[in-house]
Amino acid sequence: HLGDYIYEYDGEGYATEHAKEIGRTYAPDNDTELYTLTDYRDRYALYRTDEGLLSLHQNKPFIVVWDDHEITNDTYKDGAENHQEDEGDFYERRAAAVQAYYEWLPIRPPFGTERLEIYRQFTFGKLLDLYMLDTRVLARDKQLEYANYRDAETNAFDQARFMKDIGNPNRGLLGETQRNWLHSSMRQSQAKWQVLGQQLLIGRMLF
Repeated sequence: HLGDYIYEYDGEGYATEHAKEIGRTYAPDNDTELYTLTDYRDRYALYRTDEGLLSLHQNKPFIVVWDDHEITNDTYKDGAENHQEDEGDFYERRAAAVQAYYEWLPIRPPFGTERLEIYRQFTFGKLLDLYMLDTRVLARDKQLEYANYRDAETNAFDQARFMKDIGNPNRGLLGETQRNWLHSSMRQSQAKWQVLGQQLLIGRMLF
């Protein structure tokens, strides 16, 4: 599972248009955006009342990693699009979300104090090495917004400036430690297939 196991919005937020008709409304005490450990725990508990999800967990093993909505929309290493200054301390919110994630998902927390180092490797004989990556929380810089590269009057896209910024060697996604681990692990792999499990689309961008 590559993330967005839960969504942090209230009952009027993203993807709730048909919640009432399919019986997936939030309980009154959890119909708010998630900020505290109790908020996140209650939302996981609510999701686990879904019979289909329960059956899935009962019958299939999960290999999991988080995306952004386990914390809040468009999370990066030191903030998020959906976290405002009047919503408290971002790092406290993130810590609460991470704690609830480890409590509710089938994953062992990392050893030591670095609870964000969720990246890891699974080896399936000589057939496959699976690398579960964190491209969201640990080291990701704030994402570039397309809207910031459009002219306010003509809506023309400034491709040259965008490509310069996206190619900035000082911007990061994996972080040096995770990148070095991945590079070393893939070079040493004896498996026929090396598979990346991560949160982002990989493809060519056309303008």
